[in-house]
Amino acid sequence: MRSVVKSIDKFLYSITGQCYISEELLNVKEDLILHISDTPSIIFSSIIRLINELKPRIIIHTGDLVDNIKLELYPSMLPDYEKSLKPFLSALEKTEADELFIVPGNHDSLSFLKDNIKTAHIVPEGTVISFNSKTLGFAHKIENLPNSANYNFYGHNSDTFPNNDRVYLNGISNINIISMCTWKIYNILYPIGTNEARKIGMTFKTL
Repeated sequence: MRSVVKSIDKFLYSITGQCYISEELLNVKEDLILHISDTPSIIFSSIIRLINELKPRIIIHTGDLVDNIKLELYPSMLPDYEKSLKPFLSALEKTEADELFIVPGNHDSLSFLKDNIKTAHIVPEGTVISFNSKTLGFAHKIENLPNSANYNFYGHNSDTFPNNDRVYLNGISNINIISMCTWKIYNILYPIGTNEARKIGMTFKTL
């Protein structure tokens, strides 16, 4: 019965544009890493609410920050991209996270990010950083991940990962939460409509 109630809760949260947080995760007291990727603008407020609830120490975004606007295909939509992204960047930087890492994706404007980011770190694909004796590898595309990191964060698509003893976390299929003490991984579903919003950009017509 408890599992049925939990499933209903997840569904209700999802259709109302919220992210369901399990009771187990809510009770985690260790520092957390939160990983997202390919975020359409309709979920920006949901993401900020989730971050304010969990208060992760580290936030990782692996690119395509406004994924309903495909800049690589439609560069004329840069003004729409900038208008959508600026308040989201500001909100991310105002959270309580100690570190915010952003890996620009193929549909991002690097120049806009550089001009508008105040405290976040813009990191290129293949970057490796160390935290609590673990190494974290970043990329937008899985093929650009480093070869040596313990935990590898990426987005862009759902390609399969190499068969080795390292951990690969795709920020498209789930929001990934990692305890920095136990290194246990928790998955949170994106709100309903996220994938559909990601595909909206493919239907834009050039002006």
